[in-house]
Amino acid sequence: MHHENGVLLPKRECCSGEESCSYNCHQPEDDCVENPVDDSSAHISQRSVCPWKYDVTNDDNRYPQTLAEAVCCWEKCHEANESSHVCSPVRYLVPVLYVADEPNSEGNCVYTRKLEAVTGGCTCAAIPSIVVKDEDI
Repeated sequence: MHHENGVLLPKRECCSGEESCSYNCHQPEDDCVENPVDDSSAHISQRSVCPWKYDVTNDDNRYPQTLAEAVCCWEKCHEANESSHVCSPVRYLVPVLYVADEPNSEGNCVYTRKLEAVTGGCTCAAIPSIVVKDEDI
């Protein structure tokens, strides 16, 4: 680990534009439950009326290199009024650092800070109603 602009970062070499520095690692499709689990020791993703699984992505040019993102297993909420509620992703912003393709003049990696929207879980929510005004027609 080393400090760069006050941020503790892993020591690493910059990727050249020719090599592939990222890949995706998907969990198997059978990670989704058929029905919510009625067991307090089960993970919340399995007890929810809108269960989810995690899709893990790895990017060698990003810090943190590994991010887990929730993927809703169902479109409709379990035992809810099917016509008015759906499973919706809950998203939040995560600060990440990306390494530039080229090192700086001293040969050190240069990082750019960005905010990435990541899904943390899924919730049962009412379908938003669309209001059309006469002037919009």
